[in-house]
Amino acid sequence: MENKKKIVAIDDEADIGALMKTILEQTGLFDVLTCEDGQKGFELCVNEKPDLVLLDFVMPKMNGNELIKSLRENPATQKIRIVLMSGLGRVKKDLAKDFIYAVRAVGRL
Repeated sequence: MENKKKIVAIDDEADIGALMKTILEQTGLFDVLTCEDGQKGFELCVNEKPDLVLLDFVMPKMNGNELIKSLRENPATQKIRIVLMSGLGRVKKDLAKDFIYAVRAVGRL
């Protein structure tokens, strides 16, 4: 019986999600589920209860910060580990406060 860890990769760039899935599953250690927006990601996390979430910060429907808040407020998902990532070279000023909040929220794991 295999004891693979479950990862949810949430990124609005489908190619990035597919790449993460391919690389991680090739190790034989992980099962990776992917989706392309924060709302679907939240639903996937509630239903699948992954060991880890790889989370893009800038996404449609629910951004990374909003998703982290939702996961932390839900008793079923509040202890899931999260890696927050972004392809932005520079975070726009209006997003900077949300990004800093999200990093602090993840750091409280």
